[in-house]
Amino acid sequence: TSHGRVSVQTQRKQNPNPDPARHNYREEIWMMGCVLQSEEDAMAKIWAANQIALWCQSTLDGRRYKDELRRLGVIEAMVGAVSQLEEKKGNIDLRDALFRALAEAVYDHRQNAGLAAEHGLLQITCRALSQKIHDDGLAEHLLCVTNNVIGMCQSVQHVQKAPEIIPVLVKFASEKELGGQGGQQIATAALANLSNNAEMREHLIKAGALAVLSSELRQLAPEETSDVEIPTVSYMQSLSALVKIVGSGTIVGRIGPSTQETERFKIDGNRTSFEYDEGSCRELISDKRSVSWMLQYLRASVEGKPYPPDTNIYGTSWKVALSVTCLARGSATNRSLLIDEGVWPLLFRTLHMQTRDRHEQAQAEHHVVMAMRAMMRSLDEIEQGRQEMKEHHGQPTITSLMAIAEGVSAATSKQVRGVAADVLTLWGMSWHVERLLWLARNKNSDSPVSTLQPSMIRQIIRNYVMLGVGQN
Repeated sequence: TSHGRVSVQTQRKQNPNPDPARHNYREEIWMMGCVLQSEEDAMAKIWAANQIALWCQSTLDGRRYKDELRRLGVIEAMVGAVSQLEEKKGNIDLRDALFRALAEAVYDHRQNAGLAAEHGLLQITCRALSQKIHDDGLAEHLLCVTNNVIGMCQSVQHVQKAPEIIPVLVKFASEKELGGQGGQQIATAALANLSNNAEMREHLIKAGALAVLSSELRQLAPEETSDVEIPTVSYMQSLSALVKIVGSGTIVGRIGPSTQETERFKIDGNRTSFEYDEGSCRELISDKRSVSWMLQYLRASVEGKPYPPDTNIYGTSWKVALSVTCLARGSATNRSLLIDEGVWPLLFRTLHMQTRDRHEQAQAEHHVVMAMRAMMRSLDEIEQGRQEMKEHHGQPTITSLMAIAEGVSAATSKQVRGVAADVLTLWGMSWHVERLLWLARNKNSDSPVSTLQPSMIRQIIRNYVMLGVGQN
């Protein structure tokens, strides 16, 4: 499982990494597709599905295999095969092998995940998970492929085609006996993936996800009475989801199905809490241990390592950065804890990280810039950020932020460009220009500059110097 990129939960055997020079894998993949669509016996199809899963796991050439699966129509063939098997309640071993192969084929591959979703894979897994499953392995693979598709697609339309998938995931996340511990962890990770999309958060609330996620936080003893140093998988996924649902301001006072009265609502797990009642301000307050774990999770995602350690969970940097942003927005207490735990050097490092995928690069830049801005709400916090920038990666950070503000980096939306310009302006970049404007304004002269309002000077720096308004 991973937050955003989820591979099969069961332990993998050492991968043989077949040499593509010695394997005509394109021809073999085509043959596997033919086997899956033929009238071959179940054993032949199980062998073909297992072979596909094995190839996809290759650290040397797995991505090329996955590309060929899409080009040769094998993704559609596998989805079609599982659809027929689920309708007929066919061979359970074949169903398990096919769902495992699909989970591997869409893992860390946006195009394959989107293609599988377009052909109705989420509807298939939703129907299968809605029925009683007697095999924990099959349940895990069903949940795993569901999570992989949700995590890689981030598309509302695919989830809306299978509206019951959220209540089903909530059920598996709350009841360990349905899919075992592994299934529960994957279902929780899927809820965390759904929380990355703002349009999905209200649906999560209505499906009762908050109660399930917050109960997971409450199972861990408070920091002062516990010596736990590493979180559980479910704890981290629950925390990641909760801070995005709550910290993003989605909640409007009513949790779960509509009731006549607006309820006063509180999550209190490990002193990570949120309180709301009409007329009051909203505030998310976390504890030091949870903040520290979240930053460890971000560091591991940047370094390509699993977190918690010794698990199969690999985070996606932009998704963890989004959780950090929501924590920072939650309260001044959170921002102070984040600073104490070293958030700034880690944000700079994440900003400079190069990813293989330009879309993912844009997402990482977007959410790191948002986190930087969220960390600076007061004059003291702005000064703290400026000092951290000078001490860690000063010039590379400024160069990256300038590129984003100018629209020449991976992240080019107006929103992120404006926020990058705000960060630069708060840190006093182009101070030499700003200083001249202030001097000109303060001179007693007939110059139009002398009539500038103080608030306009920062706007000039932001819009014309940072964003280049009028030039682009």
